[in-house]
Amino acid sequence: MDILNTNEVDKVIKDYKPTHIIHLAGQSNVKLAWENPQVTILNNTIGTLNILNAIKNYSPYTTLLSIGSSEEYGSSSEVLEYIDESHVTHPKNPYGVSKLSACQLVQQFVGAYQIQAIHVRPFNHIGPKQSEGFVTQDFAKQIVEIEKGRIDSPIKVGNLSSVRDFTDVSDIVSAYYKLLLNGRIGEIYNVCSGIGVSIQELLNEFVALSESFIEVKVDPSKFRPIEHKFIVGSNKKIINDTGWNPKMELGQSLLQILDYYRKL
Repeated sequence: MDILNTNEVDKVIKDYKPTHIIHLAGQSNVKLAWENPQVTILNNTIGTLNILNAIKNYSPYTTLLSIGSSEEYGSSSEVLEYIDESHVTHPKNPYGVSKLSACQLVQQFVGAYQIQAIHVRPFNHIGPKQSEGFVTQDFAKQIVEIEKGRIDSPIKVGNLSSVRDFTDVSDIVSAYYKLLLNGRIGEIYNVCSGIGVSIQELLNEFVALSESFIEVKVDPSKFRPIEHKFIVGSNKKIINDTGWNPKMELGQSLLQILDYYRKL
């Protein structure tokens, strides 16, 4: 269905009356959000509003897991602080704005209509089959192209100094499931590893796993208009409430991504 089509959304919710919904539909690429903010705002904010209205009107006992983003925080502080759910929200790009708006709508519907909803702020996902345009995919694809002799070194990269919090998609999915079972209604939860890794460190890990000599060249065209320096989350709340803990090590995740491209 098209989440911007209220008739389609209403029909699905009315017909099925689902016990649980994990709301992942939307536009999730920050670069694309800068290029087309209208599409991003419509899908991520208005689309969420349509789902909330349909639940309110046709399936009030549905539990909704609304998937937001760490981009809602928008921290670009020089201080290396770990972001918890009480941290100020000041998004620095249209994608973050769209997800924060969705979060606020969810909380309003919980308060006004007693909708059974939880909002999640996942930090960086990694894993095979992720869309191109995300850093691990861009690195891995170029490295494998060099390994296969399809392109020449060097690999072209953007800003390598940023520090991010990476979690394997399998651990992210596990967190969503545990939140549906044990999360507190109306609350916001970070889903993250709690470990900061610079993009330089990430690239070094990839190069070490490669079967070829890899040179690196910084490409200014890959820089974003606004780049956060340090975004690392605190996962204490989700651990305390659900018992969740990430299990996949970073090197194992990166090797799986490389092997995915090697088999294409």
